Amino acid sequence: MTIKRRHFLFGLGAIYWLAQNQSALADLLDRADHKRGVLIGVNQYGILGATTDVALQRELLCSRFGFNSAEVVTLTDRAATRKGIEEAITHLIQTTAPGDSVVIHFSGAGTLLGDEPALLTSDGQPIPQSTLELWLRAINTDRLLCVIDGGFRYPGTTLMGNFRVRSHPWSGAGRLTSAELAYQEKLKATLPRKTNLGIILQAADSLQICGEVPWDSFSVGVFTYALTQQLWQVTSPDGVSLALSNVRDLLYQFSLETPSVKEDQQFWTSFINPDVGDGVVLAAEGKTGELWLGGIPLCPLAYYSPGSLLKTDTQLLQVRSRNGLTAKVEIIGGETPLRKGTLFQEEVRAIPKNINLILAMDSQLSRIERIDATSALSTIPRTIGVNGGEQYADYVFGKDSNRYGLMTLGGVPIVDSFGNADESVSAALRRLRPRLESLLALKLLHLTLNPHSSYLGFEAAVNVQPSNASDPFTLFQTSTRRSPRYPRTRLPDHNLTIGDQLSCQLQNLTDQTLHLRIFCVDARYRLMSPSFVIPPYASDSVVPAQKQLIIPQPYAPVNWSVSSPQGNFEVLIVVSLAPFKNLTDLMGQTVGQSTNGMLVFPNPLPIAQAVLQDLTQKENEETWFLPMQQWATIGFSYRVV
Repeated sequence: MTIKRRHFLFGLGAIYWLAQNQSALADLLDRADHKRGVLIGVNQYGILGATTDVALQRELLCSRFGFNSAEVVTLTDRAATRKGIEEAITHLIQTTAPGDSVVIHFSGAGTLLGDEPALLTSDGQPIPQSTLELWLRAINTDRLLCVIDGGFRYPGTTLMGNFRVRSHPWSGAGRLTSAELAYQEKLKATLPRKTNLGIILQAADSLQICGEVPWDSFSVGVFTYALTQQLWQVTSPDGVSLALSNVRDLLYQFSLETPSVKEDQQFWTSFINPDVGDGVVLAAEGKTGELWLGGIPLCPLAYYSPGSLLKTDTQLLQVRSRNGLTAKVEIIGGETPLRKGTLFQEEVRAIPKNINLILAMDSQLSRIERIDATSALSTIPRTIGVNGGEQYADYVFGKDSNRYGLMTLGGVPIVDSFGNADESVSAALRRLRPRLESLLALKLLHLTLNPHSSYLGFEAAVNVQPSNASDPFTLFQTSTRRSPRYPRTRLPDHNLTIGDQLSCQLQNLTDQTLHLRIFCVDARYRLMSPSFVIPPYASDSVVPAQKQLIIPQPYAPVNWSVSSPQGNFEVLIVVSLAPFKNLTDLMGQTVGQSTNGMLVFPNPLPIAQAVLQDLTQKENEETWFLPMQQWATIGFSYRVV
């Protein structure tokens, strides 16, 4: 299989907004005693993370959306048979009244019955899409949300890059059975007078590929994790649109395609808990407790370390140990006992210094190639290799027609990373060593993302003047959660073309001076920074209290223009109360290529390490301690076509 055939769509692939009467959904889930859920996870057909998805969704519903745990039915693995699922849905049909609120979630494998998508149960009995839609129509409420984290098209392999494919080939008849058709006719005869299915969120449509990723000590559906983690942070209905935009940006970091997203803010009005929280207390005993960390961003979560501090309204908690999505903590401040169900926020993020770049060996490499690659990586500092699909990884090392190079976790090739056909594995990795350093630098910068947890009030917008002289538009606009105008609504998707002019509008909403650095990463994963924020334009790296700064400033002799290559670009905006002393000193010594207003760092890893050094509150030989009062990092992605 060549790399070109491995390109696929993923994530928010098919988000269907099928509600025809949006006004009827405006007060969704407004009564806690009438909220019901059915959560289904099937860890079969090569899938390992479906039950993790169910746990994420259950905590979201019960801890953030006010569901009574007794009203949330969980069917996983052997319990998730066709009969078990049908009985749970039938109970919903029989007990739900107009105005009640219902959430149905399915994580697992799908298949195609001929041309019809279907979900696979634990006993191998499919649920056709047409049957699922009849179930949704039969549930007599407009306040209905259905989430499906499964795909249908099987690409001929269970692994793509470092993702496990959530689909399975169907070996049975390519049509609905007579028994299924009879069951559907019976359902149709009892349908209420209801014209819509509610809202369906799907990770993939019938033509797209859906998958999961091994992460830390667990596997999880990328779509489910991104969706639940972002919804954890929403404190008002208009924040849902921004949350979905953030889901898109997370998937862009994997170089995964995401078609445009539509959302109805009014749908979520009664879903939202206005209390702020990065997670919830699962259990408490005396001065110790166990926490759920489902609101922590995915990249920092993998390295969340003992010594991290978390804060409730009345207590300061210190992390003693972490296992996947849960952590053991001890109260170190406050006299009030810790209580189950209490929300908490990040206070200080502890990150180890010995973080490595992890490369998954593509499953299409031979055993000898994997051994050679692992041996070659042992000579490259801070880079290790693992078997594809088995462990957490950052990127994938693979080949196309005997050409070795790097791919994203989803198997999408990284631009210009593939060498000549006669190149050996060891020679390829020696050639890629500077690229690997850049990828590790980006990984370290991702560890600073904290728009929901930062104590700083800060807003950012990126405006575009198209090169074709069409009207300017705003590409990106958001703020930290503590900003008075948080959240911003999501803007329409725009692709940029080479030559478009960018400007960044930054608003300091604090009473203190903020120090600024902007980093950009292109489709080659080169780390860059606008060259007009370094000397002699040093004033462009400072945003005075309650003031606005536009970069580049009107008088600056350098423009910020969109450049090649085509593909996904990422921007990280970092602000801090303290000057970036180590970073500034290092940048002053750096001689890099400058193009289109951007300075390309020849030494990206020391640059990222200097950022962490400047943000740290205290340190020891092993750990950075980053206080949320000190800094804010906002990130977003865009595509160049």
